[in-house]
Amino acid sequence: MRDQVLQSGIFAAPLWKSGFRPFFLIGAIYGPFLLWYWLSALAGIIEVDEAVLTTSWHQHEMIFGFAFAIIVGFITTALPSWAKTDEAEGLPLFLIFACWCIGRLAFWWQGLLPPELVLICDQLLVPVMLVVLLPKLLRAPQRRYLALVPILLGFWFGSLFYHLGSMADQPVMEGFGLKLGLYAMIFLYHIVAGTLTPIFTETALRQAGCKVTYRFNFTIELFTVVSLLILMLCDLAEVDGRVTAFAAITTALIHFIRMMRWKGLTAMRFPLIWTMQLAYLLLVVSFVLNALYQLQWLDSSSLWVHAFTVGALALKQLSILTRVALKHTGRPLNIHPLMVLGFIVAAVAVVVRLLVTLMHLGTGWLVLSGLLWSFPFVIWLCLYGRWMWQPSLPKRHK
Repeated sequence: MRDQVLQSGIFAAPLWKSGFRPFFLIGAIYGPFLLWYWLSALAGIIEVDEAVLTTSWHQHEMIFGFAFAIIVGFITTALPSWAKTDEAEGLPLFLIFACWCIGRLAFWWQGLLPPELVLICDQLLVPVMLVVLLPKLLRAPQRRYLALVPILLGFWFGSLFYHLGSMADQPVMEGFGLKLGLYAMIFLYHIVAGTLTPIFTETALRQAGCKVTYRFNFTIELFTVVSLLILMLCDLAEVDGRVTAFAAITTALIHFIRMMRWKGLTAMRFPLIWTMQLAYLLLVVSFVLNALYQLQWLDSSSLWVHAFTVGALALKQLSILTRVALKHTGRPLNIHPLMVLGFIVAAVAVVVRLLVTLMHLGTGWLVLSGLLWSFPFVIWLCLYGRWMWQPSLPKRHK
């Protein structure tokens, strides 16, 4: 009776049937809007509060606002099939989504609200997620999915340190919080991409008639985790740059070896596959750029950060958004040519963004990179956005 009440009325709408529906939709809207707003402020097109022009403001919302929305949508959608848990739907899903909205509204109105209230509102999302998801994970047949808990806590503490640093006017603490959130995202990326990319590559090649088998290698997988953990600790603790550089190069090498085992070059004719493979390669590139920065051969840390966020993360998000929008609404995996164009534009966007920093190009080029980056998300909204609030197609029976 209680479940019937929770799933009745507005909560029975298709939008609240699965986590990808509200969160992919709002993420694809919020990301381009956030970037256009910030770039318009930088270019002097609109007048905004001085706080909006800070790099930390932009980084916080891109990590804890835009990227985390899509992460939440993916986690709540993937867990039922991965961990064999119940779906988070109806009222519980609405409450998680409401917490994301409350946090964003509080962050945007921080000049009008007490900073303590902004902090509380922006920190609601992860605790509510854990209240909803943790009992399901504890009942799951396999406990390995509990690894999500420390990753989610990494996001929570990252945002907390950012707010505490902002309230105390401590840029170092702000930066620590942003970097902690970034590494939490990289850890999750490493898990998700390392799981899905080889599986989807093998499936695509087999459907094309190629006999391939991906074999799990525990040693390599363990080394990817350990190397990434060491790099994170070195970077967060700001140890000697040469030590962090060595950790970054080691991490890049191990992840490159991991990626080469997926035989991605044999599946480059499949848009969803080459997008995911290129995304992981950009993760490796970001580690290399981090090493070069630590050795002071590059003068800006934004190179490695943007190689991951603008490149690896965005391409992976676009691939996941497209695949899930098709498969989870009952459609075949037929990628629209415009979406393929979007994938290509996203790849160009990261090149332009890196050149902006490397060659010290002007604001106009920065705006161009932002427009290129947002273009694929707009395409996704136009092609698939309406499916998020529409019922799925009936399952086809063979």
